[in-house]
Parts: sequence; structure tokens; C-alpha cells
Amino acid sequence: MNILKIGKICGNQDGAIFGNYLFRFNDNGNYSVYTLENLDFSKNNGDIKPIFSGKLDRFSEIVPHSNAVFFGSEYFDENDEFPILYSNIYNNYSKDGNMDAVLLCYRVLRDGENFTTKLIGEIKIGFKDEKGFWRSSIGEDARPYGNFISDKNSNKLYAFVMIDKENITRYFAFDMPNLKNGNINESLGVKSVSLNKSDLKAYFDTPYHQYIQGACSKNGLIYSTEGFAYDKEKIPAIRIIDTNKKEQIKYVNLTEFGYFEEPEFIDFYGDICIYSDAEGNLYKVEF
Repeated sequence: MNILKIGKICGNQDGAIFGNYLFRFNDNGNYSVYTLENLDFSKNNGDIKPIFSGKLDRFSEIVPHSNAVFFGSEYFDENDEFPILYSNIYNNYSKDGNMDAVLLCYRVLRDGENFTTKLIGEIKIGFKDEKGFWRSSIGEDARPYGNFISDKNSNKLYAFVMIDKENITRYFAFDMPNLKNGNINESLGVKSVSLNKSDLKAYFDTPYHQYIQGACSKNGLIYSTEGFAYDKEKIPAIRIIDTNKKEQIKYVNLTEFGYFEEPEFIDFYGDICIYSDAEGNLYKVEF
């Protein structure tokens, strides 16, 4: 495995790549956009300046933690440049259990180097309170909020959550929902899709992820980052999950390679895996 630092961008949470653009988010609704077109992936490019920074639409009403962020394959309008952007609420409203396991959906528009977003919907897990399935059979879970990621090849949406008592992380597969089939969320005035047990296509368990962070999917594999900075128990790491085999196929302890910061962002620019920690250090990773 090879890890090469290729620059530094803003830090904080996950993000997503589409075309030549890298989007990076924090947990307050802020985001920055970078262009990757002229980046030299064979060296450290130093500080990389964003071409745009802004706020997610309606951030004062509802804002995702952006623990896991991705572009889907569905477009809000067939003439849009970007497909729908998805970002999960995760633990931003941890005192309000009604917002556990919720994924927000945004339309992204570009005018030159100006970007705007529009909240267009939400996707939520209908069985998020079920003990022994989404939650531990006994006791309370530290993080019952769930990450989401899409597999564009199979048009599946995967939700996954840490289940503490059973010491596993459980992955749930659904057909990627179409917001047009949703009902209206009266408080937000946007479409809402609830995914229930009857919508499940599969589910499977993997080794326990020590505090999930960012995620992405490529060719049927889910890449999931985890851990906290300089933590000997919640170790900074990357796991690779094969959704066809329904099992974990690789675990990378990043501290063994000399990387100790909290893992966050991961995605692919073509066939190049791009990873960034919470401090914004940007790397090319070859597994």
C-alpha cells in the first residue's frame, strides 16, 4: 500500500468528487469546492485554494453533519450538470431521535465558479429504533445515527451502523430510492422517502467499525474511514467492504503508516483514490 501527500485543503468532515470538482463539508453547513483538473498527483502541491466557499441551502433550519457525503446517479433535472448530492444528518441533532438515520438530498448548480445548493428531499430509515436489528439488542448504542453510501453500478443505497452490544457493523442494502416517489415532509416542504424492512434487498454484518467517519463506493466496494486522532483504541483506519461477497476484505491501520490524524474524506477521482484527514491533509492512496 502506498500513501502520497498531494496537498492540503480545508478540513473537517467528508465530501465528494464529481467531474473535476472536489466538494468538502463541515458539520455547520459550510462547504468549499476545489478543482482537481490541474493537480499533479505525483507530488505535494502544497496549499490548494478553493475556487468557491459557501453554505448549504437552508442551513439555519436543518444542517447535516456530513459524516458521509456522495453524489448519486439521479439528476433533479435532466439538464443539470451535477447529480443529486446526499449528506447525512448523523449526530447533529443527537438529542432529537427523530433525526437519527436521515439523509438529506440537495440539487447542485454552478454558474462559472459560483455554486449554489437547494434542499430537495430526505431519505430516512423507518426501522432505526428496532433493537436487535438497527440497534443493539440490549442497552444503548454510542452512535445509532448511520452512514449512507450509494453503489452506482448496482443502483443500490447502503446504510450502515455500529451495533455496540453485538460488536458488529451492519450493512443494509436498498434499491436507490427516487425522491419523486416520496411523500411531502410538511415541516420542510420537501419530498421524504422512508425505507422500511420490506424495502430491504439484503443485509450483512462485518467487524465492528471503531467510530465510522467518511465513506465512498467504487466497483462494488465500500471504503469506510474510522477512528479518532491519536487514539489507541479508536484507531485511524480504512476498511474495504465487498458488497457482493458481503464481507470485509481489507483493514488498513493508518497509524502503521505514520498517519495519526482523524480520518474523514474518501472518494475517487477516476481511478485515483483521494483521502483526507480532519486537518485537511490530502493524499493519494494505492491499496
